[in-house]
Amino acid sequence: MTIFSCVACNREDEQPEFEMTGTWTLTAVEYAWVDSTDFGDDIGFTESYVFERNGTFVKYSTRLPDSQNPDLPQQATGNYTLEASSNERFLYELELIFTSGSDLVSNCGDTNKELLQILPDKRLSNTGWTVCDGPGFLYQRVVD
Repeated sequence: MTIFSCVACNREDEQPEFEMTGTWTLTAVEYAWVDSTDFGDDIGFTESYVFERNGTFVKYSTRLPDSQNPDLPQQATGNYTLEASSNERFLYELELIFTSGSDLVSNCGDTNKELLQILPDKRLSNTGWTVCDGPGFLYQRVVD
């Protein structure tokens, strides 16, 4: 009698590699000073980042409507770098340098830079305004 043994590999247990490129859409706005968070339509505007493999990005937002085209999102462009984080609260940290559309930069002071973090649950976090009592923004990657 011959006995065959088969060992199966469970690929679901493997962690997929992180993918930064693609579209990241705003899913929540956090207001720490009043312990409140807005989701979905309660946010009142739309915002997204599109990250390309070549290190460039486009940010789209209806937060600051154009007086001539209020339904069209404003656009900003620039370059980004992604590095593993030394802070255990984050997986990665991004530095975005804006080359156009600086009105869309979300931070307290620097007019052309945003510092973002990838959280362990793989959401993108922008807390640039929280240090000056502004809101924090959370984004989720859109899976195509």
